[in-house]
Amino acid sequence: MDQPESNGMQAKQLAHTRHLAKHAALLLSSGAVGYVGAFALNVLLGRALGKSGLGAWAIAYAATQTSATLGLLGANWILVRQGSYYHGIGDLPRLRRTIHLTIFLAGGALLLISGGLLGLAPLLDKRFFDGDSLVPLLRLAAVAIPIVGLGQVMLFATQAFKNMRAYALVKNILQPTIRVVTAVVALLIAPTPVSAFAGLVAGELIVTASATFALHRRLPIFGPTDRIERRELIRFALPAWGTKVVETSRAQLFPVLLGSLASLSQTGAYVTSKRISLAPSAINVALNQVYSPMASNLYLQNRRGELTTLFKSMGKWSFTLAFPLFCLQVMFPKEILSIFGSDFRDASTSLVVLAFSVLFIFGTGPVTTTLIITGRSRLAFIDYVAVVVAEIALGFWLIPRYGILGAAVAHLVGTALNNLLPLWQVWSASRLHPYRLDYWKPIAAGVASVGVAKAVIALAGLGTGVVAAAVAVGVVGLVYLGLLLLLGLGPEDRAAIGALTGRLTRGEEKDTLDNGVAPVEEEVEEEAPVPPSPGRP
Repeated sequence: MDQPESNGMQAKQLAHTRHLAKHAALLLSSGAVGYVGAFALNVLLGRALGKSGLGAWAIAYAATQTSATLGLLGANWILVRQGSYYHGIGDLPRLRRTIHLTIFLAGGALLLISGGLLGLAPLLDKRFFDGDSLVPLLRLAAVAIPIVGLGQVMLFATQAFKNMRAYALVKNILQPTIRVVTAVVALLIAPTPVSAFAGLVAGELIVTASATFALHRRLPIFGPTDRIERRELIRFALPAWGTKVVETSRAQLFPVLLGSLASLSQTGAYVTSKRISLAPSAINVALNQVYSPMASNLYLQNRRGELTTLFKSMGKWSFTLAFPLFCLQVMFPKEILSIFGSDFRDASTSLVVLAFSVLFIFGTGPVTTTLIITGRSRLAFIDYVAVVVAEIALGFWLIPRYGILGAAVAHLVGTALNNLLPLWQVWSASRLHPYRLDYWKPIAAGVASVGVAKAVIALAGLGTGVVAAAVAVGVVGLVYLGLLLLLGLGPEDRAAIGALTGRLTRGEEKDTLDNGVAPVEEEVEEEAPVPPSPGRP
């Protein structure tokens, strides 16, 4: 490769890094608001309802989320993968037809599942929860299923445009804010799990309407359409849908198992620990939402070098941003749990175990997503099925003996398997891995920062309460950032930071466009399109 061509490739790779950084920053900043909102909702429910009440609410929430994902029938991957391709080549009629297809598929399935749960609620309550009066909650969950599911379809459709503003606004800011507001109103009316969940249903109606409006502003839902390969899209989507169903079921598995095999109070304690432990993975989710349409577009256009660079950038940034949160959870579990109330602090050991499980998520890069976008969705589905079988078996074995700690250990084993398997599979099939030599920098900065925080808290005599948790967060954040800057930044790190601080010049934007990579607004790719097959190019 001659020098001008090499420079052109490097410009493209750095352009993708800038795009990833800009839109990931949007999702991360808004995601921080979203996480605070979700965290506040759990604190509110935990203090108002107690462990048992929060456990009952969490089981109804688990039923809603799992069933809503089940009803999508792969609509999410049809929209993110193929929808982003149609947008990338400027084929808006086919993009609109793709959206129609997903609404039709998901809408029918969601209504069927909702009706089934309405009818089966008494049987499920008696069979799995010993008649703990969960019937009203399960019926409210049935009402919420089509509302939540269609809202997800609308949000996934906005991601096809590779611009995350609408998604960030609705998902990360509006939804958690509305949930907290409606929960407060509902709890003021009646401080019960049923009232709190009714508030959630009302909030989801507002969120779904907002997501529909956001999509319609970007692309009017009604308008010209063109023929698409529906069978090919559905054939691709079903294994990916199975993967998503199993993934969502995994996320809600242990609250349900604890409620059935142990007690609702242990479900409540697990939910709080899980909410805290998921803070690092929220970063991974935000980055994945930007990575998925970008990587899909690059793969379908057979731009291997740019995909490799994007994959490694994604892995490095997710690890760098998430690692200090992991360090906080491992070193200060009691302090963080005290925010929910003193009776939640006995779950500190479980929080540490769950924190290590999340380490496998952000420590292996976007491997499952990459498996799916490279046409290996069936392999990803098989991985997930194996993981869920292992977790269920371990859960039935460990939860009756060890309660919440048994659930945390089972989840740790499953998460390790769920990320190490696709890591090996991506390497075997595509010779891709997320690691670079400079991973040692965030590791060193994270270890040093929690050491400094421990010393500050001990010298100040702050104990293990809420104040100590706040001080730990502040000290770790400042020291970690300072050490990263001191240890130095690589070219891609500087490109990403330059994009975030607005240093992208007009000349760079023009160079980016000339090389076939659109800037932040990314409208139409200038490279020759390939046939819109949902399989490998």
